[in-house]
Amino acid sequence: NWSERVATMNAMARYADALAEITANFGNAKRDAEALAASVERLAGQSGLLPMGSSAAVGIAMDIATLVVTQLQQARAARDLREALERVDPVVQLVAARLGRSISADAAAGGAGPGAGSGPGPDAADLAMFLNGAEEHFLTERVRETSSAMDTIAAARAARERTVSGLAQGNDEATARALQLAQIIDAAQREADAAAAPIDEELARVRAARRLLIATAQATDAWAMAHADLVRAMRDRRAISTDALADAAVRIRDIIRRIEDQ
Repeated sequence: NWSERVATMNAMARYADALAEITANFGNAKRDAEALAASVERLAGQSGLLPMGSSAAVGIAMDIATLVVTQLQQARAARDLREALERVDPVVQLVAARLGRSISADAAAGGAGPGAGSGPGPDAADLAMFLNGAEEHFLTERVRETSSAMDTIAAARAARERTVSGLAQGNDEATARALQLAQIIDAAQREADAAAAPIDEELARVRAARRLLIATAQATDAWAMAHADLVRAMRDRRAISTDALADAAVRIRDIIRRIEDQ
């Protein structure tokens, strides 16, 4: 659910901060490797891959648990930060992929997932509904619910147009009829607005959920790609920068704020 996703995203942002500090002060191979491994272990624990403070897997597939534990062990035994970073990258990518699959699975489930009030952020059903044509559904529903009132408005406006000549001539009967038609139009418009209001609210909620889904997916991809790019830079012994990872962390924190404001 979104509470678990927020925990993962917070962990991703904290890891970006920790890695920036490690790369800014690296020089002691053993210390750097241990610090990196510890940071990734916290990331794995806080994102639900491992229980905090342990290298044992709980409630996840053993092949994933084996990968995480093995990569952490290899990172701690690495000769330098470059090698340690290569060893932990599969775990980092796994965290990002797991978050992406979580959102995609809920969106494709047609309403599976947490209900309203189970945690911050939109209900997964909102995402699924949008991806299955929710916007078209609500627009069609809006037309259906307001069609009677809109037909009344159209007919009254046409009738009012037919009274124009009588109004120009100061015809009292035409004036009274025009006033009556204006009242009919106003009442029908209020009826249409009242029918459309809850539909518009639902439509806005689904559109907001879609925007949040897209933003989460894009920020997660950017975070994972930035880490992979950093690994390649270290491997190629090019100048390294954690700026892209930090930028992705800023985007992630912004999304967290948006989720918590829902």
